[in-house]
Amino acid sequence: MKFNIVNEQVKDNCLEEIKAIDVNDKKVVKIMTAQESRSEAQSRLRWLWAGQAAKELAGVGKGRDKMEWNLYWKATFMRPLLIEQDTDYEIFFEDYDDHCELLKDNPVVLKNYQYHFWELIARTEEMKVKTFSEFLKQIEQYMLHEWQLALKTPDDLRYAL
Repeated sequence: MKFNIVNEQVKDNCLEEIKAIDVNDKKVVKIMTAQESRSEAQSRLRWLWAGQAAKELAGVGKGRDKMEWNLYWKATFMRPLLIEQDTDYEIFFEDYDDHCELLKDNPVVLKNYQYHFWELIARTEEMKVKTFSEFLKQIEQYMLHEWQLALKTPDDLRYAL
């Protein structure tokens, strides 16, 4: 069982669970600091922006929905950020390039592979908070310069940048 202590109620529930443990059960209780890969606020902001882009750019020849904007941003900005975060990602993306090269003669299969790679394999959950912050900044700048779309950031999510 795992408890993320985010408030007094969760803390109390955790303590009750510990009290209920029979000392003869040979249980181990481990307390550790949470290592956040990215913040929930950052994720909410990205999806808010994807929705804004889908809505405001629907009539200008780029009828992408929220998911398609998300995948587009991942394919456009994610590679160098992850490699900068951890050079082991170079191999990860070299494998991607190799697969794309093998599939280049079959455009339908290639497009399907690329879509699923960016949707299911190249996951933003791998980004640390700092890396994800840079990802968001690049999206914001790109949308302003390329699409003249100023993405809105609500006051309660400004800290996510």
